[in-house]
This record gives sequence, structure tokens and C-alpha cells, in this order.
Amino acid sequence: MLMIKNPLARTQTSIKTGGGKYYQAPCSPLNIMITLAKVLPGVNKISFFSLHGGSRMKVLIILGTGIITLLASLVQAQNPEAILGRWWNQEKDAQIEIFPCNGKYCGKIIWLKEPNYPATDPKGREGKPKVDSENPDPYKRERPILGMDLVWGLTHSGGNLWENGTIYDPREGKTYKCKMTLEKADHLKVRGFIGLSLIGKTTNWSRVN
Repeated sequence: MLMIKNPLARTQTSIKTGGGKYYQAPCSPLNIMITLAKVLPGVNKISFFSLHGGSRMKVLIILGTGIITLLASLVQAQNPEAILGRWWNQEKDAQIEIFPCNGKYCGKIIWLKEPNYPATDPKGREGKPKVDSENPDPYKRERPILGMDLVWGLTHSGGNLWENGTIYDPREGKTYKCKMTLEKADHLKVRGFIGLSLIGKTTNWSRVN
């Protein structure tokens, strides 16, 4: 396992290999790349430094791409507001906006592919805005789904994880505990569960471009 300590430090970066050894690299992309070339599994440091011209440049380009991706993901993961913005639900029939709320993070439905009931609605509500008809609270069954709060109470737990939240499913009228994992800058894994997180359902949201 390879660990990079303080990759955003201004002066020096520590690189730890699976054998427990630390290597110090001056904090610049080129020096980090050269140090990684020495310690990464499968990279022979003697053969690397014996390369000339274009061959060495190709290796540095490959390592450089990996370093840039790694640093970008680390910066993204440490940003508690990285999940803010507009997201498609998994079915791509709704958009949810995540926003800060009282020191935490909430989400509401801001767009629906079909905001009104179709002509085939069995209850004869054709053309009317869709409402929260499955809600167990009778007083909330007439509230519009468009603009509804869907997620609330999320807190950033460090890294790419937000948890301790609550999510509501208007299709079933059920409420679950919620946590979210930012897999990539444009990919959010949403987990709704009851009690233990092992018992629940995961959906994948994608960022609206």
C-alpha cells in the first residue's frame, strides 16, 4: 500500500511504501513524480533513470497524470461543500439541489420530468401538479412534490462522506436515515437505510452539467 502524507504541503511531502519506509520529496509535481518512480511497485528505478529523452518523458507524463488526478481527488475529498449543486436522481426523472442549511446539508426537488399527472391517472388528476399522496401524514398529502425537501440534516464526516442525515421517498411515502459518498466529483452514492446501514438501498446520483 502506498501512502502520501501532506501532498498539499508547501515544502515537503512524505511518501510511505507498503514496507513501512518513508521517502521525502520536495513539494513539486516533478519531484514527487521522480520519487514515485523510485518506490512504486513494478517500476525499476535503475532502468527508469537509465532511460533517455522521449522514453523518460513518457513515463513522467504517465506518472504526472496520476499525481494530478490524486491531488485533485484529495482536494475534492477534503471540501465539505463538494456535494453542493444540482444532481440527477438515478432514474433521471428528477433533479435535486443540495444546499447548506443551518450548518448542515439539505436537498430539495427542483425539477421533475413530469411535474403534472398524466391523462391516465386513475384518480382523475390529469394536468394537476403531482402531490405527496403517499405521505403517512394526511396533512402533507396535498403538498406539491416539486420544491419538496427530500434530504436534510447531513453532516460532513471527513473525506468523501456525509452522514447522519434523513431522506424521504415520495414514491413510497417512507423516510430513511441517509448517508452520501462522493465517489467522484460528478458521482454521488446515496444510501437510505433503517437502523444499520447494511439494511437499506443505494442509488447513484450524477451531477447536472
